[in-house]
Amino acid sequence: MLAILGGIGAAFCFGASTLCSSRSSRMLPVVVLGGLPEQLDAGAGVWLILSAAGNVIGLLIVYAALRIEWVGIVAPITSTEGAVAALIAAAAGEAIGGGTGLALAVMVVGVVLTGIVRAERQEEHNHGRRGALLALLSAACFGVGLYATGRVGSDLPIVWAVLPARVAGVLFV
Repeated sequence: MLAILGGIGAAFCFGASTLCSSRSSRMLPVVVLGGLPEQLDAGAGVWLILSAAGNVIGLLIVYAALRIEWVGIVAPITSTEGAVAALIAAAAGEAIGGGTGLALAVMVVGVVLTGIVRAERQEEHNHGRRGALLALLSAACFGVGLYATGRVGSDLPIVWAVLPARVAGVLFV
């Protein structure tokens, strides 16, 4: 039953992200026609680059992890990207609310459970820790990208926040 509910939740999240991606891709031509925003300076440019790099490098690393490790190990570890972004935000001086703290704790529990499942299946599968470490590195890259996207989104129009990852994905992936 838990697997069915998890699958339904994953399908809902995938559908929502696909709808958002579809909407944002229609907004991209507006960026070209609208020209550069006044708020685009060197600082915003750095955040744009970090947003794009975090996303593309994270994707390339997670694909490498998936080549050598089970999806059931890679996906939960990579999903901690939001926790990484929250930790970066906290390190940058932003306060973490109770709900965010609870979400971080749930993510930690998920990663721990992933490790337990991995230990139980060690006899069946001997890829070592490389896949899990790659998944952790991809989560770090995605977390940097998420934080940078948030910073860009607070300084520039929202379409500029989604632009770097889309352009870099097309060019490099």
